[in-house]
Amino acid sequence: MEKARFPFWYMVYKVLREKGRAMTDRELFELLRSRDPSVSIADIERALMKLEINGKAMVYEARKGTLTIELTEKIRYIAPDEE
Repeated sequence: MEKARFPFWYMVYKVLREKGRAMTDRELFELLRSRDPSVSIADIERALMKLEINGKAMVYEARKGTLTIELTEKIRYIAPDEE
């Protein structure tokens, strides 16, 4: 019986949820690389873009050359009419 395979973006999402905190792109890369040696930076960038487009993650540059990634599920935005 073949093991079910999840899309790579879901694996990235799962890692971010497990950590429960903001991570740098380097930390994320090293963690995913330890689980699967075939992971590349391009794979991670594509996955992060999908998560960001779907409103699941926020990626920003905290320091020059270092990206910070955090999940946005816990963030609640207030609409202008709710103020």
